[in-house]
Amino acid sequence: MWYNLIFILVIFIAVFVGFTGYTLAKDNNSALDQLSEYVNKLEQLPQNPNTWQEPVGAMCYKVAAPPERAEYICPTCGEMTLYPTYASGTLDSIPSYRNLVKKIKKIYVKLDESQFCDKCSPNTKTRDLCLIVKASKDSNPHKTCDITKDDIMLLYEYSEGIKEHDNYYEKVPLANYEARLEELLGVKIKIDKDKK
Repeated sequence: MWYNLIFILVIFIAVFVGFTGYTLAKDNNSALDQLSEYVNKLEQLPQNPNTWQEPVGAMCYKVAAPPERAEYICPTCGEMTLYPTYASGTLDSIPSYRNLVKKIKKIYVKLDESQFCDKCSPNTKTRDLCLIVKASKDSNPHKTCDITKDDIMLLYEYSEGIKEHDNYYEKVPLANYEARLEELLGVKIKIDKDKK
């Protein structure tokens, strides 16, 4: 019985090796055929590599331009309002206005951007930055619109007791801006012109 089992096993191995050799021999011929085919293709390539030109891609499209809009995200409600690009100058200056307002510590000043938000001010006709100012704890809030960076600097200088306003060209007595400060504060003030 062992002999039969060994005999069958030897026959099985011989048949397996025979078929494997046949398959390898067949694959070797195929590999040689492919190699000679590649050699023929290489011989057909042009001898001067400088004459080769890169193929041109599709020319039926244009590069997309950046969107022609400016985005404003309201700090109060978080909604986005889209504006044409010509309004981006005002929108780009808002972060610097916010930083300037944060510098004012001695009087209550808040930057009101609500007119730029379609959700907060759906029926507004103008898009202006406003300041809400309380000159003292007991006074009512006063709102002034269409403000400039210079207005915020005036409020800062007034609150700090600085007697000269730096208008980027020269230093001018703060008393020269008394009327504008009264508009911004919503109260009458008196700035001493003699002290510096």
